Amino acid sequence: QLRGTILRLSGKPLEARTVLNRALADAQAIRNGRVTSIARLRAQLFGEVALTYESEGDFGAAETRLDRALTLLAAQYPETMALNGARARLGAFLVRRGRTDDALKTYRAIMVSTVASRGTLTAMANQLQPYFTLLAREIPKRPELAADLFQASQLLVRPGAAETLELLSRELSAGDSEAARLFRQSVSLSRDIERSRIALAQLTQDGKDDSNAAQGIAERQADINALTGEQAATLARLAAYPQYRAVSPQVLALADMRAMLKTGEGYYKLAQLGDALYALWIDGQGATGYRLTASASEVARKVAMLRETISIDVKGVQTTYALDLPVARSLYLDLFGPIDQRMKGVGHLIFEPDGAMLQLPVNLLVVSQPGVDAYEARVAKGGDEFDFRGVEWLGRDHAVSTALSARAFRDARMTAPSTAAQSYIGFGDNAPLAGPRFAALTRGALPGATDDCNWSPAQWNHPIPATE
Repeated sequence: QLRGTILRLSGKPLEARTVLNRALADAQAIRNGRVTSIARLRAQLFGEVALTYESEGDFGAAETRLDRALTLLAAQYPETMALNGARARLGAFLVRRGRTDDALKTYRAIMVSTVASRGTLTAMANQLQPYFTLLAREIPKRPELAADLFQASQLLVRPGAAETLELLSRELSAGDSEAARLFRQSVSLSRDIERSRIALAQLTQDGKDDSNAAQGIAERQADINALTGEQAATLARLAAYPQYRAVSPQVLALADMRAMLKTGEGYYKLAQLGDALYALWIDGQGATGYRLTASASEVARKVAMLRETISIDVKGVQTTYALDLPVARSLYLDLFGPIDQRMKGVGHLIFEPDGAMLQLPVNLLVVSQPGVDAYEARVAKGGDEFDFRGVEWLGRDHAVSTALSARAFRDARMTAPSTAAQSYIGFGDNAPLAGPRFAALTRGALPGATDDCNWSPAQWNHPIPATE
C-alpha cells in the first residue's frame, strides 16, 4: 500500500493502481477475507485506487471505489470514526466534482453520526476542510447553511482542550460517586451498543440470501433498541451532575444560540483547519460565516508582530515598543472585515478564538482607518509614537468577553449569579510565584508571607493594599 501511494504521489497512477490492486488481493487472501480488522486497510486501499482513477479523469470508477470503501466499513464498523473518514473522502471527491448537494448530504451524515455517538471530529479535522470551504462559499447564497457551519465547528475540539477533557473523563470514571458510577455505566453501554451494531451489520450481510437469518437479525435489533433506551435513561440522569456536563460533548443548535444572545450582542467564533481560518458570526439579525482571506500562518505572523511590541525580551530586559497600528488595523480587517457593518451594531462582542488569536486580546485591534492615518502623520512630523489619541480601538466601544466554546458560554450565562458577600480577583503569571521577586512584591502586604509562599488560609484572605 505504501509503495502504491508513493507511486500515485509521484504522478504514476497506472503503476500505482497495479501495486494497490495487488495489495488488495493480498489483504483479501488472508483467511479468505474473514479478518474483520483488515476491513480498514482494504477501505484505505479502495480510497487510494479511487485517487488514481480520478487523476486519470475516470470519475465513475473513482466514485465506485469510494462507495465500496463505505459499504465495507458500514458492514464491519457501523457509525465509527473509520466510517466517517470514508465518508469524508467521498465528500471531498464530490466537492471537487462540483456536486454540492451530494457533498452536503455526505458530510451531514458525518455530523449526525458524531453527535449521536457524543464524539468529536478532532482526529479528522484536516479531512473536513473541504466541507468548511464549501459551506463558507455557499452561505452568501444559502444563509441557512450557517447552522451547518456552527454545528461542525462545535465538534472540532482543540487538541489541548481534548486532552483536558480526556483527563477529566478519567478522573470522573475513577471516582466513587453516583456520577462516576453512572458515567462508567454509560461507557459500558456505548461499547455494548457498538459491538451489537457490528454484529447486526455482519448478520445482515451474511443473511442476504438466507431466509432463516431474519429471526436472528430481529433479535439483535431488539437488543440494540433495549441498550439504546437504557443508555438514554442513564444519560438523562447523568445530565444532573456538573462533572459530567463538563466532559460531555454537547452541540447547541444555532437557534438556541441566538436565543441566548441579548440585544446588542454578537458572537464571533474562529475555527482553524490546516492553514485556513473560518469565522462564524451570530447576532440579532441572524448568522453568517466565511473563510478568512488571510491564512492561519499570516494571522500568526501578525499576532507575533503585535505581541513583540507589547513585550519583548531585549538582552534580558522586558521592553515595550509602540503598538504597530497598521498591523492592528490589518488584522481587524482580516477577522472582521466582512461583518464590519454588523459589528457597529453591537456593544458586546463574545469572542471564541482559535489558532494564533488564542495569544492576543482582540480589544487592541483598530476598527477604522482615519485614526491610523492621523497617527502616522503625527509620527512622520516627529510626534510621540506612543501618542495614540484618536485611534478607534475595538475595545473602546465594545465590551469584549472571551468564550471557550458555545456550550461554555451557554452554561455560564445560565448559571445563577454569585451570592458571595465579598469580591474575588485572581492573578496569573507564567513564572513561579516564589523567590525574591515575588517576596519583594508581597513583603509588607501579606503578613507572614515567605519566599516559599507557605501561607495559611488567613493570610490568603488578607486584603492587599491598593499600592501593591
